[in-house]
Amino acid sequence: MMPLRTIAPRNIQATEDVIRAAQWLAERRGEAFGAAVSTVKARFGISAVEAADAIELALQMRTVRRAFG
Repeated sequence: MMPLRTIAPRNIQATEDVIRAAQWLAERRGEAFGAAVSTVKARFGISAVEAADAIELALQMRTVRRAFG
């Protein structure tokens, strides 16, 4: 079985819209990111790549919030 993170993390292009989308996603406590790409694209008018960046950033934000409160 392969380890989970075998690929190096991507550099996130953190535009204002991507950060806003990430913050919105991170605030959705307990919710999965199932249809997040299409939801974020529609809600914030960003591309699929930007939506993926927002999801990655939101996951990082959630981790930091759990670690540091």
